[in-house]
Amino acid sequence: MPFQGSIPGDDHRLANVPSQRLSCRVHRQKTALIGVGLLGGSIGLALKKNNPDGAVCGYVRRSERIEWMEFSGIVDRATADIAEAVTDSDLIVFCTPVASMIDLAEQIKPYIKPGCIVTDVGSVKENLVYELETIISESNAYFIGSHPMAGSEKMGAENARNDLFINALCILTPGRKTPEKVVKQMQLFWEGLGSRTQVMNPELHDEWVGKASHLPHLMAAQLVHFVLGSENSNEIGKICGAGFKDTTRIASGSPEMWKDIVISNRTNLKQSVDEFINKSLELKSLLETGSEKELYQFFEQAKILRDAWCRQRDKEDDDLHPID
Repeated sequence: MPFQGSIPGDDHRLANVPSQRLSCRVHRQKTALIGVGLLGGSIGLALKKNNPDGAVCGYVRRSERIEWMEFSGIVDRATADIAEAVTDSDLIVFCTPVASMIDLAEQIKPYIKPGCIVTDVGSVKENLVYELETIISESNAYFIGSHPMAGSEKMGAENARNDLFINALCILTPGRKTPEKVVKQMQLFWEGLGSRTQVMNPELHDEWVGKASHLPHLMAAQLVHFVLGSENSNEIGKICGAGFKDTTRIASGSPEMWKDIVISNRTNLKQSVDEFINKSLELKSLLETGSEKELYQFFEQAKILRDAWCRQRDKEDDDLHPID
């Protein structure tokens, strides 16, 4: 199966500096990264660590970044020519904001070789998967959505890590015409980077991820506005401790990326916000009239649910990467 790899075993951020610039046109197992930021850079580092015989080519918008990308070891070859990046690629990964992927797919369509697999790392899938599937199929190639549930509030290739995907869940969202063999190949690809995989249809993905990932980000941002954007915020900020810092960490993520995510998943997010508001009204009522026992049960139940979730996650991680 293509795209197999072993699991990263250390936490070094950058690979060794390549001894020479490698041409993207020398055919071996080739992966093209369209966009080389935190996720794209981390894929590049993990691939180069686990599949050193493969070639990783990165498309960057700014030519002044090419030398650094190659010197850092994130890719074998960087280029500002998108046609060069994708030509002869066996796997193409869109690592750009969701809003730009359709236009980029149209640009690369003439250069995709038949049988190539194209995927993405976007956080919203429903419309994107079906639109990209239609475009990519015109090149006799395959599209399947990928959503690695990994990342950081830090941005850019400078923060890329070869272990970013270890123990992370990657959700695969096949299109209407995605062959089972392509699903299996992409499961092997992400598992080779250390991830767990789950297959889900794009509609369910957006509903569930909207509640489990996008809503928490909105809540973190809103909490920052409420506490640090209010009257006397300078004085209030002085007494904010580790709890506030931990709860709002993800609010430091890329505004551009999260703007695109919210717009793309607006319908599901609105429903989740409505449900959350109803739960908040129940909490308000509990604060107004609840007994000590009822308030204790509120916090106790939250602790039970979260602790059980943490144990399940730890078990899944141990099952994926058992300690000898």
